[in-house]
Amino acid sequence: MKQLEEVASTTDNRIVRQNCQLSETLILKSKGRPKYWTQAIDILEKIVSEPIATYNTTLVALINLCELLLNEFSISGDEEVLNDLQTHTSRLLDIAQKQNSYTLRVEVYHIRIITLWLQAQHTKLDINIQNACRLLQEARDLADSHGLIKLSSKITTQNDKMLDQLENWDEFIRKYYDFIKSS
Repeated sequence: MKQLEEVASTTDNRIVRQNCQLSETLILKSKGRPKYWTQAIDILEKIVSEPIATYNTTLVALINLCELLLNEFSISGDEEVLNDLQTHTSRLLDIAQKQNSYTLRVEVYHIRIITLWLQAQHTKLDINIQNACRLLQEARDLADSHGLIKLSSKITTQNDKMLDQLENWDEFIRKYYDFIKSS
């Protein structure tokens, strides 16, 4: 990392600088503490707000930013984070459609599905299950029809985990309701 920082400091090339920053954020993201994630978010937001130097760098930055925002929302439940996620996933979807990238579209649908599930957990309200299921089905169909087996498997696994969590949540609500009713 130090060598990469030295190279970046000796050039005025935006591509080199952004790749150095992206490398730094990936290191910060891999750390388990939210304070490092916050630092990574700040750097990634700076990268994605700049004009696109290379689409790959911007896409990797946007996807990692969305993943970190999902982590932040799962901890904080802050509505502002949801707005940021919507903005960034819309941008990702726009790029995916312009580049006709099915892989990226599936990834964006996956992020949006997780966002809906997290929102349901934090708001403790029913979410639009039909919308989440529709997005999930679109993501699976896209992945399956374009031979993206690994991505399809990832989505299915994540969906199964979310369904288990939802069942646990529903069971808790029912027990809590019964407890309140019997009191």
